[in-house]
Amino acid sequence: MSTLTEVQAKSAPIISQIQNEAVRLATLKLIERCYKRGVEIRITQGFRTTEEQNALYAQGRTTPGPIVTNARGGQSYHNYSLAIDFVLIKGGYNMQYDGDSDGIADWVEVVTEAKALGFAWGGDWKSFKDDPHFEMSFGLSLADLRSGKRPSSTQISKAISQINALDDKEEERMSEQLEKKLDEFKKAAEAQFTALDEKFKLLEKRHAVPAWADKLLSDMKQKNLITSTNDKGYDFSTIAQMMKNAGMLEKTFLDHVAQINKGEHKNESK
Repeated sequence: MSTLTEVQAKSAPIISQIQNEAVRLATLKLIERCYKRGVEIRITQGFRTTEEQNALYAQGRTTPGPIVTNARGGQSYHNYSLAIDFVLIKGGYNMQYDGDSDGIADWVEVVTEAKALGFAWGGDWKSFKDDPHFEMSFGLSLADLRSGKRPSSTQISKAISQINALDDKEEERMSEQLEKKLDEFKKAAEAQFTALDEKFKLLEKRHAVPAWADKLLSDMKQKNLITSTNDKGYDFSTIAQMMKNAGMLEKTFLDHVAQINKGEHKNESK
């Protein structure tokens, strides 16, 4: 994938000729916003002179080539720096091409971004659709423009403010996403900490001598069955209690075990 600077350079000569400041800014933002979505575009048309428009109108009529426009000189928003045309750098004019494999056709992604920036799309026209075409009319008809009317400075400033506001909304959206991610991370960390804390408490319990075993361990120490009561935990205390319940700590049982051990020792010495 090319860098954003490389993609911008492909359209720079045409964009530099766009006289309307709002349209020029929107075009630059369109390239940038599409690039962020993984879609690279090139601007193929911007400002078009009356002579260029007449030559394009003649194509397919009095000169070779297919018909590409129904507009004569002065009858296109291109002639007033209010329109642009684009093409996918990868995918060309294939409107089904999905180069970034996100399940959305790249063409649709470009149109979505263009409309967000304030452009009207030629693909929405009822007749003679112009799918690569975007324009900003500022509420002026072609007849208005031919009569000399132009977008006011107030209209242009408002359009620029709305275009720049998209960046603020984007930053706000990204900030909200980041905050959501941090909140999810915090909750996951808290859950993990709680689980670890419970395990730690369980380990503490297993290593601590329960209150009910104090007398039992003290008796075992007096019988020299253990040397200390301090290093005996919950598991040992439980086993000791089971031994006591089974009579294995009674003197008669212990004497019997001692006799057995003594007998085994004698047999080993023979």
